[in-house]
Amino acid sequence: MDFKAKYLEMMECLKAGKRPYFKLSSDQFIELKQYYTLALEQENKEHIHQVHFLLETVGSYSKLFDDLLYQYMETEVDPESLIFCLGAIQKQVIDRCSKEGERPPSSLFALLRKLLLHKNPEVLEWALRIIEGLGPMSYSLKDDILKAKPSIWGVFNSHKKASREIINVIIKNWQAYGLKI
Repeated sequence: MDFKAKYLEMMECLKAGKRPYFKLSSDQFIELKQYYTLALEQENKEHIHQVHFLLETVGSYSKLFDDLLYQYMETEVDPESLIFCLGAIQKQVIDRCSKEGERPPSSLFALLRKLLLHKNPEVLEWALRIIEGLGPMSYSLKDDILKAKPSIWGVFNSHKKASREIINVIIKNWQAYGLKI
């Protein structure tokens, strides 16, 4: 399969105001994993971003990418790349686990815990968006989330302001679940 062509096709859908959507077979997921592995080895940022976008927009799930996505998040990459990868993790790990009635792996929680310490406010915001989607499971990150809350002066930065608001929503959700703050 020509993944670059599929990426361009899905980008055209997005530009046209349509929701990009496609499916991959098991064999095509294996091919995509090989493409991704090669892109990672060659540090080909363009191909890596293409794969993250495809993993976020594909209408099917595969566990094949879990470890590779976590490994990528552990490397020293720019904030934009981290955010793209978080989108792929949301779809391929969290949404899949939710659909299959499984708890997300502990390695995901460890990764999110590290991202709560990230210096870039946009990365923190997107990590919190992912955490908010975990519902009551986010409570296992309670102390880290509370420490990550930007100060009141953060309202002058749109990402810090959004992070404060997301944390407040998470806290309200915990209270609604009957969890202690």
